[in-house]
Amino acid sequence: MIKLLLLAMLAAPPSIYSLSFTDFQGNRIPFSSFQGKKILLVNVASGSPQVGQLAELETLYQQNKDSVIIIAFPCNDFGHEADTDSAIRQIAFTQYNIHFILASRIAVRGNVRDGVYQWLTDRTLNGVATNEVGADFYKFLIDNSGHWMGVFSERVDPMSQTMKNAIKN
Repeated sequence: MIKLLLLAMLAAPPSIYSLSFTDFQGNRIPFSSFQGKKILLVNVASGSPQVGQLAELETLYQQNKDSVIIIAFPCNDFGHEADTDSAIRQIAFTQYNIHFILASRIAVRGNVRDGVYQWLTDRTLNGVATNEVGADFYKFLIDNSGHWMGVFSERVDPMSQTMKNAIKN
């Protein structure tokens, strides 16, 4: 019994690599294709007061694209994404000129939240922490082995020293 408990404690937390998501073009993308890189997942909304963070996320991506994948997940859970999918793409790609991945629209809270966000927000699934998404532009960081590393609220600027340090470490 003690031996099994010790083995369970030594086991690595579950990785995100068993999951996948759908990009804005309808392609299913496995997280396992990002092995060896950190992954920053951000729930975004074009009508959010924090929408300017898209530009900062792009700068962060350009400065770290060899080591970090950024995935933006549009969602209307906080009432700031009333735009159509084509309008979301227009804002992201034309107004903010993003080059990181834009996923399809999802839910990030409650019983209907997407499987990726179930994993991100539930300790029983990610093995590390339970942390609900509290607003648009919550940022979840996954390490280069696919394990939950940290969460940053909408108040944490993507170009802040806090975020840069998390990406570099």
